[in-house]
Amino acid sequence: MSRIRQPIINSTMVTLLLMLLSTVSFSGYSGVRPERTREIVELKPKEHQVDVENSSSSPYMVQVWMETLQGERKKIPIVVTPPIFRIDGNSKGGVKVLPVVDALPKERESVYLLVFQEIPKKTDGDKNALRIAVRTKIKLIVRPEQLNKLDISKQFEKVTWQLVERGEKLLLKADNPTPFNFAITDFEYQKDGKLNALSDVFVNLSPYSDYELAVSREKLEKGRLTFNYAYINDFGGVSGLTTQQIDVEEVAQ
Repeated sequence: MSRIRQPIINSTMVTLLLMLLSTVSFSGYSGVRPERTREIVELKPKEHQVDVENSSSSPYMVQVWMETLQGERKKIPIVVTPPIFRIDGNSKGGVKVLPVVDALPKERESVYLLVFQEIPKKTDGDKNALRIAVRTKIKLIVRPEQLNKLDISKQFEKVTWQLVERGEKLLLKADNPTPFNFAITDFEYQKDGKLNALSDVFVNLSPYSDYELAVSREKLEKGRLTFNYAYINDFGGVSGLTTQQIDVEEVAQ
């Protein structure tokens, strides 16, 4: 019978931690957050309002900026105003975003991150307080007007999957031939009647691009990979679940 090994706790570390907690007080997390998890902005010279809510009783200063999906801040063709604003407790506020039309693609969606960072108010009683600045990111999708004529769910059906062998690696490759960005969710494979996560990283399919994910052969069942997936829609909800099966015989060299 195997024994469960208990973690070794250093008594000196515990003592130091207790001493630290006895001299430092923690200010509470605030309730400042955007009202939506994503914003769809039309590609036109018109400001778009992004609403923010402060559900706490304390006022906050909030700093706002744009990032790429890779976390870069330089040369992003979207103007955010104001870059810093105050929001009172139990109230609502917001910022406006304005796309620079001539600097953005007109045949496909462009995806960025809109970042909100709180600047906690410092008071005289906060000398020993550990103030935590919470940062929240939401997706901001700039959509050309001509794409509004297309059915996104029908476009998602055009995404194709295949198993690709590259050396000793087995890759699951997704190809997105559409002008839309798809955030994949509920990404699970089926084996022995159970569902397991197919990926422990967030999968984002950019327009007119492909995505490769390493897959262990242990996830196959009877020479076949069976997996489910869905995408997050414009309202932050989840689309209907799609099930895909790929046989090993279909592996592309």
